[in-house]
Amino acid sequence: MRFVRGVAALLLLIGLVGGVPWVLLRVGRLSQLARLWRDFPEVLLTPDNGAILLGALTVLGWAAWAVFTLSVLSEIVRVLSRQRIRITLPGLGRPQAAMSVLVLSVAAMIAAPAVSHAQPPPAHTRSVPAPDHVGQRTPAPTPAVPERSSPQSDQWQRHRVQRGESLWSIAEQHYGDGRMWAKIAAANQSLIDDPDEIEIGWLLALPGIPKAPPAKPAPAEPPPAPGAVASDPPAAVPSGQPAPAAPSDESASAAAYAPAEQLCAVGVSGPATATDPLEEQQAALAPAARIALGVAGISSLTAAALLGVVATRRRTQLTQRPLGRQLLPLTPPQRHLEAALGQAQDPLSLTVLNLALRALGRHYREAGESLPGLGAVLVDDDRISVKVDRVPATLPPGFHADATHLWLDRDGGAALVGADALADEPCPYPSVVCLGELADGTLLLHDLETIGLLGLSGDADTVAGVFGSLLLELSSSWWGSGQSVTVIGGDAELVLAIDQPEVRTADDLDTVLSAAARHPAPDAHPRDLRCRPQLAEAWRPRVLLIGQTLTPQQRRRLADLTDSGRVVAVVADDQIPGAELVAPPELSSLPNQIDFIAQRLLGSTRDSLVGLLERTRSPETRPAPWWSAPGSVDEPRDPVAAAYAEEPDRFANVTPLGPRRADRRTEEPAAMDAHEPVLHAATPAGAAQPPMVLLVGPIELVGAVGETPNRARRQCIEYCAWLLENPNATSAMMTNALFVAETTRRSNMSRLRGWLGLDPTGEPYLPDAYSGRISLHGGVSSDWHRLQLLTIGGVDRAADGHLVQALELVRGAPLADAAPGQWHWAEELRSDISSMVRDVGLVLSQRALERGDLDLARWATNRALVAAPEDERLLCARVRTEHRANNVTEVERLALRMVRHARRLNVDLDEETVELLQQVMEGQPRGRVLPA
Repeated sequence: MRFVRGVAALLLLIGLVGGVPWVLLRVGRLSQLARLWRDFPEVLLTPDNGAILLGALTVLGWAAWAVFTLSVLSEIVRVLSRQRIRITLPGLGRPQAAMSVLVLSVAAMIAAPAVSHAQPPPAHTRSVPAPDHVGQRTPAPTPAVPERSSPQSDQWQRHRVQRGESLWSIAEQHYGDGRMWAKIAAANQSLIDDPDEIEIGWLLALPGIPKAPPAKPAPAEPPPAPGAVASDPPAAVPSGQPAPAAPSDESASAAAYAPAEQLCAVGVSGPATATDPLEEQQAALAPAARIALGVAGISSLTAAALLGVVATRRRTQLTQRPLGRQLLPLTPPQRHLEAALGQAQDPLSLTVLNLALRALGRHYREAGESLPGLGAVLVDDDRISVKVDRVPATLPPGFHADATHLWLDRDGGAALVGADALADEPCPYPSVVCLGELADGTLLLHDLETIGLLGLSGDADTVAGVFGSLLLELSSSWWGSGQSVTVIGGDAELVLAIDQPEVRTADDLDTVLSAAARHPAPDAHPRDLRCRPQLAEAWRPRVLLIGQTLTPQQRRRLADLTDSGRVVAVVADDQIPGAELVAPPELSSLPNQIDFIAQRLLGSTRDSLVGLLERTRSPETRPAPWWSAPGSVDEPRDPVAAAYAEEPDRFANVTPLGPRRADRRTEEPAAMDAHEPVLHAATPAGAAQPPMVLLVGPIELVGAVGETPNRARRQCIEYCAWLLENPNATSAMMTNALFVAETTRRSNMSRLRGWLGLDPTGEPYLPDAYSGRISLHGGVSSDWHRLQLLTIGGVDRAADGHLVQALELVRGAPLADAAPGQWHWAEELRSDISSMVRDVGLVLSQRALERGDLDLARWATNRALVAAPEDERLLCARVRTEHRANNVTEVERLALRMVRHARRLNVDLDEETVELLQQVMEGQPRGRVLPA
């Protein structure tokens, strides 16, 4: 199909560039226009036989041919220079875009390998491992074509550079350590002049990684391959068929600009039942492309800020969660979006830029100078560059300057992060927002206040997507907190999900403009007033996002308000000068001639984001699977509650560790007195324990009998935990959920298989997935599974000895040593572990208090607080315990701790908590007037 498109595009280009002049020379009538000069003006008074009209049409034809020819030549130069030379002709944006499609089609046809249908692959063809899908036809391999690669590529495995990759990320993918980038650079000196600049499509040799052997015909009954993971079953692949070709680079590089319909995510929790074709398609993309696909329209800075918002809301939900209830789970698209945000976020750059803007305000306030106006702000991995309208006489510590820019390097950023009290400084530039990225991937930010009034022109979908992205930027940025944002004619549902008092919607623009006109005009620039702490709140910007075309009178009123500094406005009106927006991957442009790829909040990403924000702010819960009674049990329980109703097991697919008890009076007293767990052995004495993943605390894998891998050890543990939570999954589900390349997944799965080893009967703990589904051996488990086993039938019905055993498993907060961005798929798992441990601690503490066992009650709450720190109900249990022990000092300390934590979360203490604190601090609850 690519060949057909390329041939058609080539014929059309030949026709336009060569055929049109031939036709114009044969049938054109330029000579007839000579009468206009020779017989003017008499020719205008005589009847025309059509000759002059034909002459005019000939001139127009030659002009059109010149336009198309110039567009073709500019696009050819762009392709041949690998996008380094970009010729933008004024007024020819649309012809250049059309010619770009034709030229790229021809280039793709020339670069594509010719398909061989009968011959076996030649000796120089690189074989590609077969994917882990069942029953797929495997196309014949394609012979390699000459391509730019290093001389060592015949000896070592090669890697094709894809969009968004760097030598560091390639080294992490293949060696498990980004610091090995220097080894790759040294082995590819003929290609790499600058390690920071590598081109898409280069084939880089990977020293130390042998090249894969050529593909061989599959036998009828092949034995399990030691390193194969999720490979096709023998019967599904016809004998003699070679492995399928790798996905094209074009498909991977264009993934970030796929249609919005392709952003639907596939669920990753629970046993898999079928393979989704979209899942297979996304699995073939590079990890960077899948991340870009999942967070389209959300910058890496905003991704970090949004994850902070989600984490804060989730902490509030967990604090207010009733006993025996579970937070509502996310839908698969929401879960996929949160995972993609975790991969895309750049919290360090967000922190440095936030502190840099505040440092500018503090420095110039103390120096008595006015602040410079900001233009474009460029953020990449190594540098933050700020264009200013003037370079000040003095610079803040850590900053450098040239003729038009202030900039920070890595050292300057590190100095800012270590500076004191910068986070409490007011930010003079709260309206800095990300508009998109440059062609090289550098983030482009701009200060909307410097522009004042910005018009957006383009197709309706692109403008709406940019508006949604700007709304997110303004409402979630760390430096823009507190500024007023009013949306007129915009996305009211997104505003509701953001749920901030400063972000609101309005129906009537004239009313908003009249209200803004009543505010006083500043006697100095607002940023100079805003950098003073006592004036910062009064002079925060008022930003208007207007998604409708204005009347001439409204344009005049809005221009007056922006000129006076009362408001900042972004308007979807092509009559107002501003940005010309086009859909990616085409470049949009700003009035200052900066070309960029516009950041648009696409439909599917927007829907998932609204759902994620709504779900994490909702107080709704559901009955927890670790609780037997329907609903919540907050009131004190009968200490000898009899006749526990028999209910279906919540975990019917597991075997209890020992005999179940319906009455905790039958618990072994010795075990309870010593607070020691009662062990009911599930394996014979002396037998080796099977592997177990420890999640309730620092992450570890214990009981593995194989050789510990020398790299990517933590990734192997993450893979093992994911497989435990997602049994019977496919390789496509795994790569999509973990955002890894298929080659990386295969390598780490081989390491994990060797690490887990074999059980006593010789069966591998990670079997080969001949069915296309990946599952661990039944003996592999986790401490989270053991928690569920110990409380089978419900935490409220479990014997005290089992609850003690459950709390003994707590070694710290769930996933305690997972770095930000790692284990991004396990946020709900983390919440469930924390919730269950908290409920176990509350139930055991309550039972111990009923018996007067203060030591056990104190131990239970302290142990649970390790997994659920600052939990209000656990702290209330501690207060009851210390009050019973007459420990007044500790009661006061705990009360102050709860009040401070509630203020930090910006929530109210529960009514029962307030009454408890009044009871223990003042002797009785304060009197209240009951309603009549």
